[in-house]
Amino acid sequence: MYKHEYDKILYRIVEILSRLANGERFNANSVNELAKEFSVSTRTITRDFGRLRKYYPIHHDKKLKLWSINEGTKIREIATLEDKIIFDILYEITDSFGERFGAKAKAILGKIKDDAPNPIYAKLNMEDVSSKIDEISLLERAINSKKQIKCIYEFAKFTGEIVINPLKIANYEGLWYLLAIDIRDDKLKKYIIKKIQNIEITNNSFQSTKKIDELLENSINVWFEPKNEPFEVCLWVSEEAMKTITIKPISPTQKIVERYKDGSAKLSLRITHEMEIIGFVKYWIPHIRVISPSSIDETIKKDAALYIQLPTVL
Repeated sequence: MYKHEYDKILYRIVEILSRLANGERFNANSVNELAKEFSVSTRTITRDFGRLRKYYPIHHDKKLKLWSINEGTKIREIATLEDKIIFDILYEITDSFGERFGAKAKAILGKIKDDAPNPIYAKLNMEDVSSKIDEISLLERAINSKKQIKCIYEFAKFTGEIVINPLKIANYEGLWYLLAIDIRDDKLKKYIIKKIQNIEITNNSFQSTKKIDELLENSINVWFEPKNEPFEVCLWVSEEAMKTITIKPISPTQKIVERYKDGSAKLSLRITHEMEIIGFVKYWIPHIRVISPSSIDETIKKDAALYIQLPTVL
């Protein structure tokens, strides 16, 4: 559900703000309930209120330990132009969350949005996982509590039970995955959320690692392989492609090795699996070519030759 856990912080803050706008008042007990609802600490919820006070007319009665906002408050102006733009973008991309989540997100944001037309359009083409809300809720709880789970998973050729240590819910190219350690071989694997069912949270705890965050940050797509040592790939990139890739890099590890007189360039980046880059290069043909390793270049050329040999469909 979340990109980086369904933009969890954003969702939580917007939900709290919408409840305040609806007249809810939060005391110490309410803060505890919010912490339980979102599987975070009461200190985190208090920080959320602090963030909101920077931009919205929220009152904090320190004596009563009460947070509130005037009933019927409609937020018509946001503190800065940058905040306004960010808000408009967030409001627009809610359609990409899927029908159920999109409608809820739009309703929440609509409570604090002014009536002016939104000049921004954004389309992310994210998979709709509204039907999996119960499973996602269980997965989040297991991730936050670092508890092992049992579940039924629909593999390509059979459906069976797996026992895994859930680490992250992630979105790659519009599809939602659960990243988890399979206890049978202690390998990190990616499971499609829609193929997971009958989740049972066990009493078995596990230790997570910060390495998963680094892997996700440097990954290009879901093909990253955590057990492999990162290796270098060098690309020739045309002038036309460089215009886009300079603005939106392929990877955080991307470096410009050399610029050529015709505007093209040689880039270097690090990957953990060849499929991380193969699909990307194919998308950009003929504007990108692999310089090294030569084995990846050969794979792409063979695939291109097979494509040319395919029969024409009339």
